[in-house]
Amino acid sequence: IRNFYYSNRQINRQHAVIPPRIFSHLLNEYWHIIDIMNLHKDNLSRFITRCTANKAYARSRHVQYLSGSREHQYAPFFNVAIKKYGLVELFAHFDINELSRLTRFLTQIQHACKELIHIYSGMRDSEVLSLKMDCLRVEKSQHGTIVHLLGETSKLIGQRKTTAWVTSNEIIKVIDVAKSIALVV
Repeated sequence: IRNFYYSNRQINRQHAVIPPRIFSHLLNEYWHIIDIMNLHKDNLSRFITRCTANKAYARSRHVQYLSGSREHQYAPFFNVAIKKYGLVELFAHFDINELSRLTRFLTQIQHACKELIHIYSGMRDSEVLSLKMDCLRVEKSQHGTIVHLLGETSKLIGQRKTTAWVTSNEIIKVIDVAKSIALVV
């Protein structure tokens, strides 16, 4: 029985079917993250850029002190900095109360983007990961807007080959959010 299990496991590399109720819940959660992020992506990008450029910005008093700043030289702390960039609601919604939690949040957004790309395109994991910044192609036709994701696959011939996946125009918002994070990361 053990050999049968392991030999069949290698053949069937498909994921189990997700029950519709769970799938619908996941889809709603992912879109909720994308919709909120889409409203704040520019401010978040500017905030992250500022934090990256200034190692004291939005850091705690202790971190700034350890980095050589003294009280009269302190950069704005986290709460003041997020107010300046209009991120108070976003960070409160996702329970980000210090800069160290921002990495987890960015990972959560990237995961939502990746999963929505899977759902709306049918791409495999390696295919989604092969997408470049300019992967989106939008064409106008007599039948409406046609959206393609340009990437690479090795599924059919065993070697990497450039190809395109037809998807819906909802994915444009997802790609915009993913690009906004990729540019600052």
